[in-house]
Amino acid sequence: MARPKKDETLKKDAKGIKFDDAQAYADSIGISVEDIDKFFSIATKYDVLTDNDKKIIAEQAKFYLLKEKEDATVVKKKDTHKISANDVVYSEEGYREAKMELYILKTWKQGKCEEQIGIARSYGDLSENAEYDAAKEEQTKTARKIMEIEEQLKHAVITDNEVVVIKFDGEDEEETYEICGTTEANPEENKISNQSPLAKALAGKKAGDIVEYEAPSGTIRVQIIRKEK
Repeated sequence: MARPKKDETLKKDAKGIKFDDAQAYADSIGISVEDIDKFFSIATKYDVLTDNDKKIIAEQAKFYLLKEKEDATVVKKKDTHKISANDVVYSEEGYREAKMELYILKTWKQGKCEEQIGIARSYGDLSENAEYDAAKEEQTKTARKIMEIEEQLKHAVITDNEVVVIKFDGEDEEETYEICGTTEANPEENKISNQSPLAKALAGKKAGDIVEYEAPSGTIRVQIIRKEK
């Protein structure tokens, strides 16, 4: 059975958001534009960035990168097929981004939550203060996300993502998929979790093999064209 057609309108730039002013902050702070851009892109998942936010994040990025060089955490690499159920799989890039995200949440985002709570308190009666309730809820969500990432990093294992070129039954066009951990999976970018039915079907197989896996639409059959690291 051929797999269902994808909605091509869902495709996005795999490099993420690009900020025109990232270069200016990079020049003023003295770190790479790629690092500044990455910090900004991660932060936009949690709030719209004002110019003041960008300034704070850029300054904090500098301290983070200096600290990272001093006490970098070494995580043992494992072969993708020897991952235990408790492991949280990251690529080297994904692991670094998770640590950057945690840092942003514990510095800039928590600080912004406290600032919003303070502003809301100044409006008076907290029993009928919608702004205060919203600010407290955002603070709770931020704390919950921090705990989630910290727990994931405790069980982090770095592996090299595997790239697989396959052809779906009934189709002529080849497709390329990157098999990664659940934290980095993004179907819109053809990044699939190593726990997904397709990735499990491909595990341990070689070029030329034909495999099947179960999808909501039924049994899908694919041929492996080649595997890459």
